[in-house]
Amino acid sequence: MTNDAEFIKMRENEWKENNKEVALYGSRFSDVHLLYPCSFSELSEEVKVQIGDSEKLKSSEEIFHVTEKEEDICDFFLDKMKEYNNSELIGEFTRNIVRKNLGIHEIVIQYGNVKLKERGIIYYSRHISANVGMVSVVLPFTSIPASLLLTALCAGVLMVVDANGKDCFLQEWINKKQISIQGSPKAVVFENDDVSKEEIIKCLACEYEPMSEINGKTFCEWYEENFAQYSLAKVHASDSCLYYEIAEKEKPLKERLNQQAVEMFFVELLLMQEAAINLVCNKVYAHLNEETENKKKNSQETLFELSKEAANAVLFVNYKNLRYPTVRISARKIAQRFGIDEDMEKYYKCREVLEQMIGIKASENDSIDNRLMNMLLLILTMLQVLPTLSQVVYMLLTKSVQLTMCVSVLFGTMGCVILYIIYRLCYYAKIRKNEERLFGKRRKRK
Repeated sequence: MTNDAEFIKMRENEWKENNKEVALYGSRFSDVHLLYPCSFSELSEEVKVQIGDSEKLKSSEEIFHVTEKEEDICDFFLDKMKEYNNSELIGEFTRNIVRKNLGIHEIVIQYGNVKLKERGIIYYSRHISANVGMVSVVLPFTSIPASLLLTALCAGVLMVVDANGKDCFLQEWINKKQISIQGSPKAVVFENDDVSKEEIIKCLACEYEPMSEINGKTFCEWYEENFAQYSLAKVHASDSCLYYEIAEKEKPLKERLNQQAVEMFFVELLLMQEAAINLVCNKVYAHLNEETENKKKNSQETLFELSKEAANAVLFVNYKNLRYPTVRISARKIAQRFGIDEDMEKYYKCREVLEQMIGIKASENDSIDNRLMNMLLLILTMLQVLPTLSQVVYMLLTKSVQLTMCVSVLFGTMGCVILYIIYRLCYYAKIRKNEERLFGKRRKRK
């Protein structure tokens, strides 16, 4: 196994050789994590085979050269993610996460007429019960400027070399594994080199070649604000990028990954939260459109199942479950900058729509029950009135009036009227109850 200095030199020479036609500037040795919030369907046998094939690439040299050091770092990193998740979080819900290594792959960026290539580790994190998570591409020791990687990430033009040795867009490659992107991708950059303010702002803006110098007030404020709670790094954040200026720049790779796992486990939860909210909202509006366009009524069971899923969608970000104040402070700040608060507003609006759909469906079911009950009451009333009517007909035919018969007819008629009044009062009370169920929570929130 080569030491870190030799490993860095090998990667630097390799990158220069592969990309000698283009002169790039910026960071030389960043550790970059490219993150996609996503949801999972039940993996078919075919997809399981594909994932198994990608695992084999770790020890294969058919597609590209893999070093011994790279084979080991992903499993080490995922073990550390699990360790910090279990030790720094309270509760079982957030421990129900599995992380799987999808192998080492060659990441490709088309820059002009030149293809820039860098080896990266791809893994996914998946919450079993919620079926959401993230797909992450880890590029340790990447010598491609971080701002160029982030530009490609936001533009959706990152590519990966597939098992057939062909370039494939990364998002398409992810979709082929029955994994759907939910929300916008994010990036975390751990900078191991000295870079300028201009380069950091370009990373926060995810623009490698902006039209001119970026001097907007918001980006300047984002650069000046430091989220770090320790002196190990300065931390800047935009709505798409978390940028760490590492103070100690000569740490070995595994030490860096150990430190990064401390930061990444709650970023993982934030992306799961975003994915869960997007998934639920998309399902709710899809059901609403089905009823609007196709006049297809959703079953009560479907809506209640969706309501249960919606209730679980906001369990990922509970700051009180973080054991330490420093982590809680960092998580709140990063969540706000990543737009989780806006996602929560979107969630509550979507939840209102879902509650109305459930209320309307319940009203429709009640209406059907009421019609059946009305029919039954009508039949019972007719059965009760028939003897009275027969007595009236008998009196008219015989022209004889008996006091007992008149009293019987009177009380029978009064009984029918009283039953009808009770029915109408119950009917209107049920309508008022349904209206309160549908609109009471909305008025309360306002």
